[in-house]
Amino acid sequence: MRYAVIIEEGENSFGAYVPDLPGCVAIAETRQEVLTLIEEAIEFHIEGLKEDGQPIPVPSSSIEYVGGHGTYEITRDTSGMWGWHLIAANGRVIATSSEQYKTKAECLEAIELVKSLSVAPVKAA
Repeated sequence: MRYAVIIEEGENSFGAYVPDLPGCVAIAETRQEVLTLIEEAIEFHIEGLKEDGQPIPVPSSSIEYVGGHGTYEITRDTSGMWGWHLIAANGRVIATSSEQYKTKAECLEAIELVKSLSVAPVKAA
């Protein structure tokens, strides 16, 4: 299961908690470290619930950012192919589709896929 995690940056540390798993928290010096620790805490929390015969909460929380966010602009070229640009709140194009799509529906589906992966971790080179 995939749970929403809230990360808070303090003066000297990072904290993380899982709204759907009350009491499931982690604190660390770096953002990456707190992400690692909260993943471990989620596993440990769920194991504890199972051992106690308690139901495992179904993820129901979601995160939305409001205000000051970018927008997706859908484009259609002269050959009729569709594409998209992600435009930051300051108007700068920060991403462009590398593929072109035959239909607007395919383009919108690709945008939804990109949006769903926006929380994917970054792998170091």
